[in-house]
Amino acid sequence: MAASFEEKFATVVIFWTIFTPFIGGQTIRNGVCHIDIETRSNRKDCSDDRPVFTRTDCGNVEGRLKGGVYTFKGIPYAKPPVQELRWKPPVDLKKSDSCWSGTLQALEFGPFCVQDHLYLGIIGNEDCLHLNVFTPTLDPSANLPVMVWIHGGYLMFSGSSEFGYHPNETTVIDTGMVYVSFNYRLNAFGFLALDILSEQSETRTSGNYGFMDQILVLEWVRDNIKNFGGNPDLVTVFGHSSGGTSLIALSVSPLAKGLFHRGWIGSASPLFEITLEEAAKANLVFLERSNCTDLECIYSLTPDQIIKANPTDVYPFWGSPNSLGLPKKGMRDGALCVVDGVVIPFDPLTAWQKGIAYDVPLVVGTTAQESDWLAHDLSLNEWTWDHYTSYVTERLDTFGKDITEKALKLYEYNEVNDTPELTLTTMISDIVSVCGNAKVAEHAAKSLQSPVYRYVTTWRPSEPFSYLGLSWKPRYAFHLSDIFAFFGFLPHYIDNPTEEDMQFQALMQKTIVYFAREGVMPPEFKWPEEPNGVVLIDTQVVPQKGYHEAECKFWMDNGFYAYSWIN
Repeated sequence: MAASFEEKFATVVIFWTIFTPFIGGQTIRNGVCHIDIETRSNRKDCSDDRPVFTRTDCGNVEGRLKGGVYTFKGIPYAKPPVQELRWKPPVDLKKSDSCWSGTLQALEFGPFCVQDHLYLGIIGNEDCLHLNVFTPTLDPSANLPVMVWIHGGYLMFSGSSEFGYHPNETTVIDTGMVYVSFNYRLNAFGFLALDILSEQSETRTSGNYGFMDQILVLEWVRDNIKNFGGNPDLVTVFGHSSGGTSLIALSVSPLAKGLFHRGWIGSASPLFEITLEEAAKANLVFLERSNCTDLECIYSLTPDQIIKANPTDVYPFWGSPNSLGLPKKGMRDGALCVVDGVVIPFDPLTAWQKGIAYDVPLVVGTTAQESDWLAHDLSLNEWTWDHYTSYVTERLDTFGKDITEKALKLYEYNEVNDTPELTLTTMISDIVSVCGNAKVAEHAAKSLQSPVYRYVTTWRPSEPFSYLGLSWKPRYAFHLSDIFAFFGFLPHYIDNPTEEDMQFQALMQKTIVYFAREGVMPPEFKWPEEPNGVVLIDTQVVPQKGYHEAECKFWMDNGFYAYSWIN
């Protein structure tokens, strides 16, 4: 029988000693119990479950104290983006006289933003712009580091309360920091660029509404987080997958300048160069599918009609069916995030080249097998090397037979690439994520005075790992593995975590916490700054001069950056 969550949490505590020395014995005093952040002792005194109160600039809020952690859920940070506010910048509550009266009960997560969820179908609400705070104290003098989480989901789905994919009470106990998570508008609601929408805008632009939501959250954090025990001058934004892409956008947006002080970019889409004009032209397919030609019509669409008009199954795809496989020449995804000249004045690589990007310490991370989900689609575990060669040839021959021949030599059978399954997944991951993110880190490091760090996780779970109905074998350093570890969820998903599993989790937590506090990496890791090297993270942090340097040079030299993940 699988262990309970409480039993698995005890396993986490056993391995906590791997990285307690850097915290320094801080004690959080919250008026009800004391949490010793170094030893995690005295939690027996923190079993209270009662209402607690603090204040925001829009009014008082009621949350809950349980197990020594204060939680406030579903706090609105903008007017509902409905009716005439659909496809408009978010409207700050306090600037529109829309604050609540009395005390807001912040006890439940707000609804997801409207989406076609990966496994729940069409769900959510347009009135979805809410945030959540998890904190070990409400003492304004605590000045704890603040972590602002941006969820992933291809800019198409998921939310701030996706089970297993957000900071939680355990994360607070493990790390002793303040966490903010939030919902932002997704798919067409958050990223639809069209000429008819640009024409109604004061800036003559459209799209990127989801990024504007994120910027408003950071303004809320600046103005309110002190009342939740946080330091508004020590804010780290961390995002995974399209949340990492979002952080790339924030890093080069003049509208986000000064709102955060470190950035942790995980498994991001490195390709971010589609212009507003290009996206607006490609998105005409949305109008065709919705049978609309004017503003009045698209504003009259129901949420379900908008979701069904999203081009997820017609070219140019939002969420291409080829995004987890090898590319074919000329087949690129349609872009949700665009270079609009206002929110994102330049594509990030250009912004860094021009030296105009926001200068904060950055970490750029990927996993070795980002495209692991492909294994479920193609039954890769049943493939022979002949299957592998045939698939690679069919896809890469569209770029020329010399490309195929070189790729097969770079990724051939050896002690590392010992199965067709692992070899193909690694090749695809290098193309769509790993090499492109290495390019992102390289360009950022050339521009910024602040340090830029890069890592690749190579840890593989000791047991099959299930999430959202999918299961990963122990063969993969899979997409999501690093963020699951940081949130403290490995014991929840692995029935019998090994010492190696827990060492990986402890290393991810130590690394991110130290970076959030200090803006550099733990000195004992000897982690080189870009462009001097990268680290591999498994049960240890291993500095290296590079990772797949020959493979990445080949892909980048032959134009495959254009086939990186784009959303």
